[in-house]
Amino acid sequence: RASEGTLTFMLQGQRYRLSLPDLCNIYGFENMWYSASWPSEFTDQQRVWSSFGTGRYDSKHATRTDVRHPVVRYVVRLIANTVLCKSEPGKMRHSELMLLSYGIEDLHEPGEPDLQRIGRVNFCAIFAHHLVSLKTKPFSDSHKKPETVGSLCTLIF
Repeated sequence: RASEGTLTFMLQGQRYRLSLPDLCNIYGFENMWYSASWPSEFTDQQRVWSSFGTGRYDSKHATRTDVRHPVVRYVVRLIANTVLCKSEPGKMRHSELMLLSYGIEDLHEPGEPDLQRIGRVNFCAIFAHHLVSLKTKPFSDSHKKPETVGSLCTLIF
C-alpha cells in the first residue's frame, strides 16, 4: 500500500525520513490512491499519441520533437525533467506518454470515444520509487555522469 511507504535519504551527512503521504502533500500529488505501480497494459497509446504527436508511436523512435503542439511539448519536457529526472533531451518513453495521458484523459474531441483510463495510480509512490532508483544508481551504473536532483529536494526543505 502506497500510504505505508517511507522515503529515507541523506543530504549533507544528515539522515532524513519522510512518509509518502507527507511527500504527496509537499509536491501536491493526490494522496487517496493506493495503487503504487503502473498498469500492466496501456492499449490507447496510439490514440493518445495521435492527438498531439506525428507519425506512429514507438517508444524506441518517438522523440519529444515529434510533439506538434508547443505547450504539450513543454509539458512533456517538464514531466521528463522534473518528475522522471531525465536531464537529456530525446526519446518520448512509455512512462512519459502514460503520465501525459493521465493529465489529458478528459481532453478529447467531442464525439470521440473516451481514452482508456489508466486507472488511479498514486503518482507520489511512483515518484518516490524513481527517487530511490536514482539513489541506488551510483552503485549499479558504470557511467561516470553525475546525477543532480537538487531542485527536487528544494520543496522538502
